[in-house]
Amino acid sequence: MQKGGSVKTYVKHIERGVDELNADPKSLLVFSGGATRHPPSPPIPEALSYYRLAMALSLIPSTSIADSPKTAPLPLNLRTATEEYALDSYQNLLFSIARFKEVTGNWPRKITVVGYGMKRLRFENLHRAALRFPSSAFHYIGIDDAGDTSAHYAGELKYGYLPFLSSPSGCHPPLSIKRLLRNPYARYHPYFTSCPELADLFEWCPAIQSIKGEETWEARNSDVGMGYPGRVPWDDKEQVTWDRERD
Repeated sequence: MQKGGSVKTYVKHIERGVDELNADPKSLLVFSGGATRHPPSPPIPEALSYYRLAMALSLIPSTSIADSPKTAPLPLNLRTATEEYALDSYQNLLFSIARFKEVTGNWPRKITVVGYGMKRLRFENLHRAALRFPSSAFHYIGIDDAGDTSAHYAGELKYGYLPFLSSPSGCHPPLSIKRLLRNPYARYHPYFTSCPELADLFEWCPAIQSIKGEETWEARNSDVGMGYPGRVPWDDKEQVTWDRERD
């Protein structure tokens, strides 16, 4: 689990993710997050912690492949995957797209992200824009901790939103330093091999962008971050949804 958040809120995130999975029989639920805790904590990815919690709460059944129906939709557990390498929110989104491709053989046609409400603009205005995923096909569901979250939102602006506005792919300090510190086991993602179409996007490191205007949420609501200038697979109009019949 990530540090600093309420366990009750994480459970709400998981529950809502499963609700979205139930609502769309052609969807794939991806829990994303790498092994960011330092020793003596074991090298367990955050994604696996979320998945295990979902199973422990019986939110996802443990249906075997042999017992699964022969026609769509697949059981929930067979439409759930973990993405175990992301070290920040930008990688959560990018690597989850890559993981979707690994599991289904296709690119997602629409994306729903469940996370903290304070990170909504970071995902909608910056990460989605950086990856050039269509805004009409991107939905963010924000669920915050109970109580006063004003300090959380102030911290998000200073330590999350503005740094990613300046460095869209997170390749410059302080974001690049945070990635190093969040990777105590020096793990590296496999998506260059499984998703070679994204190789240039994985390496994308634009120059630092200057930030104009006041550093307040009121002044930043209309920001749209820099987008990757190259080709992305979701530019194509081919079928990109889960297709059991192709198996």
